[in-house]
Amino acid sequence: MSADAKHASWRKLLAAVHAEANRHGMDDDTRRDLVLKVTGKTSSTLLSPRELGQVLDAIKGRLPVSRGAVRGRALADSPHARKIRALWLSLWNLGAVDSPSEEALAAFAERQCGVEALQWVRPAEASRIIEALRGMAARRGFAPKANAPTADAEAALAAAQRMLLVRGRVDISAVADLPDVRARIRAYGELIRANREACAP
Repeated sequence: MSADAKHASWRKLLAAVHAEANRHGMDDDTRRDLVLKVTGKTSSTLLSPRELGQVLDAIKGRLPVSRGAVRGRALADSPHARKIRALWLSLWNLGAVDSPSEEALAAFAERQCGVEALQWVRPAEASRIIEALRGMAARRGFAPKANAPTADAEAALAAAQRMLLVRGRVDISAVADLPDVRARIRAYGELIRANREACAP
């Protein structure tokens, strides 16, 4: 199969994933969460054809993900686990951690409090992990209020990313005017990771 044919096949699979997610009433956040649970990646556009097929099966209910199985680990779905995961992904987009995966987050949690997975973290341990993540984020200029609305937290994250990039003299002209804040966060994150040394605080 030619490269063009392979790309066309991949695009068709990607479109099928989005269409099936829409058919099941999934919003973008829910679809991205499912992609992360199934593959450990944060965006459908990063997936191989095999991974797109797995996500499609999961959406259709043919691949069990109700307990959040990711590479042999179960994802916790408590409020504190969701907060920890959101902070972890923010740190990835700030260039502060090397991987957005559940495995990398679990390893961090284990270093902090000796617990191998988030579903076993008690509230006091969760608070310790959250504070450690907040400290890392603050060193990168990202310090949203504890109960800030999602839109405010996203705007603050994009602003912190922009500051790191400008301070690192990275050209952001191609992405700075993206109208969607989440698209800007993803694009800024890619630039930060590609220019990690320049963007270090």
